Amino acid sequence: YGRVGEPVSVDTETIDTHVASGATPIIGCVGCDAEGRLVNINADAVARALALALQPLKIVFLTGTGGLLDTEGRIISSINLDADLAALEAQGVVHSGMKLKLQEIEKLLEPLPASTSVSITSPNGLVRELFTHGGQGTLVRRGDRVRREAQMSALDIGRTRALVEEAFRKTLQADYFDALPLRRAYVAADYRAAALLTDVDGAAFLDKFAVARDARGGGLSHTLFRMMGEDEPVLYWRSRAENAFNTFYTAKADGLVKAGDWHVFWMGAVSLADADRAIDAIVKRPPSFLEDGGA
Repeated sequence: YGRVGEPVSVDTETIDTHVASGATPIIGCVGCDAEGRLVNINADAVARALALALQPLKIVFLTGTGGLLDTEGRIISSINLDADLAALEAQGVVHSGMKLKLQEIEKLLEPLPASTSVSITSPNGLVRELFTHGGQGTLVRRGDRVRREAQMSALDIGRTRALVEEAFRKTLQADYFDALPLRRAYVAADYRAAALLTDVDGAAFLDKFAVARDARGGGLSHTLFRMMGEDEPVLYWRSRAENAFNTFYTAKADGLVKAGDWHVFWMGAVSLADADRAIDAIVKRPPSFLEDGGA
């Protein structure tokens, strides 16, 4: 007690030797100074020094809560620090101990590659966190900044087209962007994700939602839907019945109707009459990909 130090180096050779032998190193929050005397080190400082030395793809924290909680005590599935943190603080979701924890995580991730993430989960959730795509708990990444645009001219059409076609593995009509009356676009840095909104029956309609394959699982989808939900009291979108994203869409939606080859989703409070009119208009929208018969 009273002898506290900051880590200045990590003996990675010893750690690598133990890992190569099949052992799992357990590293305590104790270090040695230049004279060989033991000093106590803050646990967050130890984690930060190890991460800088080892450059891991994922860092996992185990807590009793199993993740970061919102104001209603529900686990927040993902946080994109660049796009989400300021908004969560303004909403009062992030405060006190959670705010301090995220500040420490931000310091931890700042010098590491953008691919590195932090997961906060419970001991019981560790297996799912390590061995499934969905994980269990809160995923925190530095993430990508997402900008809002109200004019098609503000977008790089070539990069947006490439993103959508790569995500869907289909070819857009040649005049797709010219023919789409844009209500609003949400675009992540480096065009790793985008959401294009237009109007249908006076309501917002998510015409295209695309996330690059190498960006999936990083929380960008959640960030885009959070931002759209902040801006639009009601939002509709449709998806083919066989779309692998339908499980994610169902979790985000307040309502769902199956109409032929389409699933039509919506977020927000709508009357049945309004929903019926919008769904009818959405189902009748012509396809925008050549492979689906778009001309």
